Amino acid sequence: MSINTISPSTGSTIFTHPGASPSDVDTILAASSSSFASYKKTSLAQRKTWITSALDHMAARKETLSQELTAQMGRPAAFAGVEIDTMRKRPTTC
Repeated sequence: MSINTISPSTGSTIFTHPGASPSDVDTILAASSSSFASYKKTSLAQRKTWITSALDHMAARKETLSQELTAQMGRPAAFAGVEIDTMRKRPTTC
């Protein structure tokens, strides 16, 4: 089983991803449940560090991600870059 991402602009396949079997889903759910048990004990400061790191990683790949968003969603490239910039805006309070 595979999952195809189709460009709404061209109708062509952009990416083909392997699908998950029922046993894959069971394994993923078990791992997620186990991970959540320890994650819920993680401090807010550590969670913020992880999220900031992920956002920084995405910002470093902004050009590539913008092109992928444009291909996958059919939106103008200029808007895709703004979406990535908006994710990085940090609130003044949490």
